[in-house]
Amino acid sequence: MKKLKILLGLITPTVISSCGQLTMYTGDHGSYEYKRSAPLAAPQLTTNIHHLKTSYPGFYIFADNSPGRTFWWGERVNNQFPVFVADLNGNIIDQVVISGIRRLALDRNRDRIIYEVVNNGFYELRAQTYNALGSANYEVLTSGLYPHRAIDVDPARCGKIFWVENRGIVGSNHLMQLDLKTKDVTELINTPTHGFPDRLLDIAVDPVGGHVYWTQNVSGWQNDIVGRMDYLTGTGKERWIYNQKDDYRVSYPYEIEIDFIGRRIYWADMNMNWNASARMEGANLSDRDFSPLDRYPGDKGTSGPNYHPTAIELIRLPGRFGGSVSPKEEGKISGRTKGISNPPRQYNRPRALTGFFYPDREY
Repeated sequence: MKKLKILLGLITPTVISSCGQLTMYTGDHGSYEYKRSAPLAAPQLTTNIHHLKTSYPGFYIFADNSPGRTFWWGERVNNQFPVFVADLNGNIIDQVVISGIRRLALDRNRDRIIYEVVNNGFYELRAQTYNALGSANYEVLTSGLYPHRAIDVDPARCGKIFWVENRGIVGSNHLMQLDLKTKDVTELINTPTHGFPDRLLDIAVDPVGGHVYWTQNVSGWQNDIVGRMDYLTGTGKERWIYNQKDDYRVSYPYEIEIDFIGRRIYWADMNMNWNASARMEGANLSDRDFSPLDRYPGDKGTSGPNYHPTAIELIRLPGRFGGSVSPKEEGKISGRTKGISNPPRQYNRPRALTGFFYPDREY
């Protein structure tokens, strides 16, 4: 870990000096849209960049700034669910069918997608470059008896892939790590020994601070949380963002991402109808600068349209999107507030088309 921190200390100044504006892409399976916003510059302003076909949930979106590409999966064409490739404005460039694909993630540092298929009864994690999408030219990264859920690829350029395994037993999640150089697979923490949570939805690993963050949907949305713990020792488990009496902040949080430069976490919350952000430091809830970013247009608290953000992706892009605005100081969010005083309605998951598979979300 010490060696990793030294390495990150060497590369971070270069990253910061060349970074652009923090840009957030969001997939919304309530309005069937992909949206883009600049959370530091104009957190209340979103731009719709692509509209999905009605009844096709918008669960996954990934983006790369070099080359400028967005990817998503889940929009059926002739009984297939291809991977769509678009530019940064949502204009489709290509669509590629990858037979048997179950999960999708992006390795931006190597210009490739990471995906899972089932092959002869084994769950196979494969890598395929952007230029080879849909071909037989892929690399098998690891193969095992259990699915690769909530995949986090190479956070902070640490040379690792992380995922969660549930080995068919309720309350038995295992945080796994693949070393991209050695191909060694290591179990880091698990539920029986370390209290790693059950019913988590997504993870975000912070190799710099040594933490894993997760979104969790538990029994009764009042107890939903964004949590964190030390992923190397299994200690320090705590609720990071949570609800208090008459102050609702979390209700069905879904995908979670880290801005390593600004040292903030961001997540999509389906039932609160917003994306939200918080600091990665803070001794207690009031220190963590919780901030809802964008209640979608027309949504008045809990009685608005059917907006349910699910997928979230952060990248740094040059220039500005969505209007003439000036970026705020890095790590600061304008218009920060608490949650809402009236509880949100209970989220009811919409029914997808027959045969649609919700990858990664089988809890």
